[in-house]
Amino acid sequence: MTFSEGWRDQYERMLRSRRELSSAAGPGSMGSKAARDILFHFFQDACHLKDWMKNDPALGFSDVDKGS
Repeated sequence: MTFSEGWRDQYERMLRSRRELSSAAGPGSMGSKAARDILFHFFQDACHLKDWMKNDPALGFSDVDKGS
């Protein structure tokens, strides 16, 4: 079995994290450790999406961190 994922897979993972975050966010969840973990996980997925896109030669985003 080959493990082959691309940036679109990471994007879908980020969307799943966002849906989980939306369902975890409620009046009684603001201080829960589980809600904070879900929030942290969403931001990790969102941040790493840039890395996945940057490393896809078909997109040509290799210079994304260099700035102007």
